[in-house]
Amino acid sequence: MKTNSRKISIGSFSTTLPLVTLLTLALFTSPTSGNAATLNFGSSSSVLTLDMSALGSATPINTLDALFDNSTPGANLLVDPGLHFTLPNIGMAVNPATVVSPAGRTLQNTTLDVDPLNVSATWGAATSDVGVFVSGGEQIGFEGMLRFTGSFPGSLLSGDFALRYSPSRVGVVRGGGTLSGFVLTSNIDFANVAFADIANATITPGSSSFSISGDLLVSDGLSYLVSSGLGADFGSFSLTAAVVPEPSAASLLLVFALVGLCCMRARGIRARVCWKAR
Repeated sequence: MKTNSRKISIGSFSTTLPLVTLLTLALFTSPTSGNAATLNFGSSSSVLTLDMSALGSATPINTLDALFDNSTPGANLLVDPGLHFTLPNIGMAVNPATVVSPAGRTLQNTTLDVDPLNVSATWGAATSDVGVFVSGGEQIGFEGMLRFTGSFPGSLLSGDFALRYSPSRVGVVRGGGTLSGFVLTSNIDFANVAFADIANATITPGSSSFSISGDLLVSDGLSYLVSSGLGADFGSFSLTAAVVPEPSAASLLLVFALVGLCCMRARGIRARVCWKAR
């Protein structure tokens, strides 16, 4: 009896396996183990729940004066009335992978490629964290610009937010909260400003989505701008992120095997499936 087999070449490695073995490997190799996924930004969302009384007690900031979306140019942020909003909850849509910034703005795109079952370990970490500024690594960009007022001249803008992950912050205790490493950075006027740390966080994994929730603590950059309040709890943050799984090695193996099946002839066929690394 003739056994149909296929030769698999990956780089310099080459082996021949029976076709039934290829199908078995493809079907029973778990596609969710260690698989990366990209964000489905249209089905993802986040909410800032702001406690302005707590923020006012710890800093000179006591009023959220205006809220803006991605379309408002930078020159209008200090004078326009902004969008209607109702405290304490401020919804922030997740930005796509490609964004176009209006004049005077620095909208943040989403670059995250993560295993939703192991979020912290597979999130590309920030490449620089000097306290006041956290930059580099993978991120989730958010729509929104906040204009604050208080017992200081003029207004303070914070927005064009990006959520980044800085492992050096994990476990640090500030103001009674334990930092998770996730940092919400502001990118208006000054880029990469550490606006808020996410503390006492809960990360809920899943195969098609994950969520992060925790307390908002005044971070180094915001504290530096207002000269007070480092570690003060001024609300909460929640993110629900839907993901689109990327093709796994098992899925590609299944495709190779099915292609082989489709090419079979009555008397058998010799086939070669090659994947050459470029």
